[in-house]
Amino acid sequence: MSTATQITRQLSTDGAAVLGEAVASAGTTVGPEAIAGFVGEAVPNDVTAVFAWQAGHRPRHMHENYDERRKRVATQIYIKGAYLLDPFYVASQDIVSDCVLRLRDVQTDKFR
Repeated sequence: MSTATQITRQLSTDGAAVLGEAVASAGTTVGPEAIAGFVGEAVPNDVTAVFAWQAGHRPRHMHENYDERRKRVATQIYIKGAYLLDPFYVASQDIVSDCVLRLRDVQTDKFR
């Protein structure tokens, strides 16, 4: 486990509203986009991708906000086999219920 200082911040009112939208839309066609919206609100980032994993199956692409070129290349490469190196995919193969995983909990030392 890392000895780095962990920074915790309170979710803003807007962030809480976006989280509520994501939870309310779970299981719907807009659910993955709502999850990505919450992630973007909570953790500013350049790109977000949402995949669904099920043991013994290739991941299902649910949502991403890539530009068209990156979308074609990154998504195709990932689904064709790069997912096998993804620490989230590897961890998901042993999980029997829905959950949220943190990268720091599933990454290998070589992934850091």
